[in-house]
Amino acid sequence: MDTIDLFLGAFLVLSWMMLWIIRGVALSYQKEIERCHREIYRLRDDLPIVYKNERLK
Repeated sequence: MDTIDLFLGAFLVLSWMMLWIIRGVALSYQKEIERCHREIYRLRDDLPIVYKNERLK
């Protein structure tokens, strides 16, 4: 094996690992954002009807 092959292999493995780490972080943030959206919608639905109608205008 050539040295360049080792460097290319290491680069490919490290880039693949970084993609999986970034994907995991993005998925955890997505779940947190969805939880916050559900909480916002729940709080919004608890508002009085008059206030919601005025905000929609």
